[in-house]
Amino acid sequence: MAIVNKRILPVLLVVLIFFLYVGGPGHYSSRIYGSVWDLGHIVLFIVFSIFLFRLPFVEQKRIFIQIVVVFFIVIFFAVSTELLQFAASRTPELKDVRRDIVGAFIGTLIVFRQKKLSSTVFPVLAFIAFFLTVLEFSTLVKILVDEYNIFKTGPVLSNLEGVFEEGRWKGSSQFELSSDVAIEGEKSLKVIFNTDEYSGVTLKYMHRDWSAKKSLHFSIFYPEDDDFLLNVRINDFMHVENNRYNDRFNKKIILTKGWNHFIILIQDIKNAPEGRKINLENMQSLGMFVMNLSEPKTIYIDNVYIN
Repeated sequence: MAIVNKRILPVLLVVLIFFLYVGGPGHYSSRIYGSVWDLGHIVLFIVFSIFLFRLPFVEQKRIFIQIVVVFFIVIFFAVSTELLQFAASRTPELKDVRRDIVGAFIGTLIVFRQKKLSSTVFPVLAFIAFFLTVLEFSTLVKILVDEYNIFKTGPVLSNLEGVFEEGRWKGSSQFELSSDVAIEGEKSLKVIFNTDEYSGVTLKYMHRDWSAKKSLHFSIFYPEDDDFLLNVRINDFMHVENNRYNDRFNKKIILTKGWNHFIILIQDIKNAPEGRKINLENMQSLGMFVMNLSEPKTIYIDNVYIN
């Protein structure tokens, strides 16, 4: 059995490396898919660490030396592969290095069990592996909980009260859940627009089917005395293919001091693209952005819903 495993391990390793570093989710992939894909780092380095432990020059050493050698190689390759992401025009992430190390811990435990090794190191490794694995899977659990909440409260796109709702929003601006002000409940989304050419925030994960609704509602609190121009963009998934300005709904709104309440007719959103209709059954995002600010500006978004 050990011989068969030794023959299978290199093949399995090559297959996992191919799929993990060649494929993967894109910018518009679902966050569940992205989170599950990220956990693939753990699987890859479980196999990689087991493979390393079975190399003759490692296997012949004392167990403590084996662990040191294996983790040195694992960390070297984990960091190196992330740095290589620059060459592939991809973004390296320290989180991936952490997942790789989690996989190495689990692989080490598997080797310990297979070899029936008794060591004082084993309980320590087991605790670390369990703690780190729970930490990694917690992200997926949070996403699944929030996706269920999206399904359950479909017309409410984001009321910012859910503990995981901040994860529905993405953007180049700094943003966070805040209890400073709220139109309903206790929280809103505090957004600080920066002075980049484009600075914005997007509700990316939400209820997708707007076809049975008549209007989109949202409220924005602006704390300053001057009027503030804000761009709103709304699009379906078909828009992702070209990302043209006139292939989506665009609207400029003016914010004055205090709460500002907006209603946009779904029919206007549907008819906005040039030469086609928006697919209201498969909406992709609701974005708000500014351009070339002379100084940072702060707003609070709350109670985004369709009815």
